[in-house]
Amino acid sequence: MKINIFLLIAFLSIATVSCNKTENSKISNEALKVNEFVLEYMDFFYLWTDKIPDNLDAGSTEDSKEFFDKVVYKGTSDTYDEDLDANRNGDRWSFITDDLQGLLDYFNGIRTSSGYYLYSYRIEEGSNKRALVVAYVYANTPASEAGLIRGSVIMEIDGNELTIDNISELLSQESYTITMGKYDFVNKEFIILGDTKSITKAEISINPIIKSEIYNINGKKIAYLLYNSFIHNYDADLISEFDNYKAEGVTELILDLRYNGGGAVTSAINIASMVAPQSAIGDVFLKKQYNDELQELYLDDPKYGEDYLQNKLSSKAYGYEEDGGILGMDLPNLDLNRVYVIGLEGTASASELVINGLRPYMEVVTVGETTHGKYTASATIPSKDYPNWAIQPIIFKSANANDVSDYWNGFAPEIGVRDQPIVGDFGYDEVDGEYEPMLMAALNDIAGIVAKKQGFEMIKYDVVKMPLENARLSTTMIYDIEE
Repeated sequence: MKINIFLLIAFLSIATVSCNKTENSKISNEALKVNEFVLEYMDFFYLWTDKIPDNLDAGSTEDSKEFFDKVVYKGTSDTYDEDLDANRNGDRWSFITDDLQGLLDYFNGIRTSSGYYLYSYRIEEGSNKRALVVAYVYANTPASEAGLIRGSVIMEIDGNELTIDNISELLSQESYTITMGKYDFVNKEFIILGDTKSITKAEISINPIIKSEIYNINGKKIAYLLYNSFIHNYDADLISEFDNYKAEGVTELILDLRYNGGGAVTSAINIASMVAPQSAIGDVFLKKQYNDELQELYLDDPKYGEDYLQNKLSSKAYGYEEDGGILGMDLPNLDLNRVYVIGLEGTASASELVINGLRPYMEVVTVGETTHGKYTASATIPSKDYPNWAIQPIIFKSANANDVSDYWNGFAPEIGVRDQPIVGDFGYDEVDGEYEPMLMAALNDIAGIVAKKQGFEMIKYDVVKMPLENARLSTTMIYDIEE
């Protein structure tokens, strides 16, 4: 969310902001000012402002990240499913950073990275040895230039066998050499091949559109879009893909958000507007619920009012005026009555917003695993005293036109399929004559075919994926931003 500083000043001037300061603080001036900034702006904007502990002392903690953690709402013990997660109804997403530019770059798809995402597989039961399998590769990155694709197997890094204990450290290097392998489906084992490739991290600009294809199956034109992040800089490319779908007469859409942790709310509204039935254009897609005081301020301010608290499906693109980009551009509309969404546990935020926002108007068939459960959105708020510091607090929760919200347990799949990059690349494999399994499950449902039992359940992989790029941000980077 790009917050208008004049709006901040106006609101804060009429709001009563409680902020405990310590005149005789023994911590550094920077820490004190950052902590005071945290209290002031969290008290005003934070969705759970009423849950902030009383009498927090800004002068008590030198580590501002530790202080921020004291402010964040941890959830309660009476409304969550303790078998799932002790903090499901608390705040798992707000964070603070001392690298504002790194955060903004991340949101814009710019990061220092190898350009791939890895799954860690067990070599054998009871062993701590691992093989890394590429889940996806961004174009024009060190990984793609090394010839890596989804399904590529890494057995060693710098000649070291991979274990639970050394993977993170080896991958954190700026440069390293990987030794390739493969999985033998007959003997059910990983095999080292011996050929090596060099990887040197670089600053990359990622295009979140990983794959876009149209399949003609039994007379139906089915579009498949693998979309990895709601980055508004690439909305023009997104609109171009949908222009093509419409021109080609697409009647079914499979929206693959399995690795999509969220992003710009404006991009989510644009996608939903291009997918939804034509009859739904102009209807409510998103209702925003801020904390009680901020909600009242928006309602009472004639420049905002109730319309500001809603976003509607539109025939014109949402965007940012200062970008000189797609704001107001005509959006193609596929006029669908059904959409398939592929998701996993990391499918979150804007991805779930699309699922929830479209459900009042059309059938949304979920494929894969249960999604993350992030029903909230955040904003980037920098410190005026130390502009390298910024907070990314949750500022509102979302609801759809039917007032459905609080889906902290995520959306369970109607068609359960496990992601297994080891079995091959995305889309259609012309060599094997087969579709990737999660895509195939959706295609089978469109054709009215019951999905066959997966034949590769023996392959185990760890829940934690690798690597964590840009660790400076110290966050899972599941986020939403909105204008």
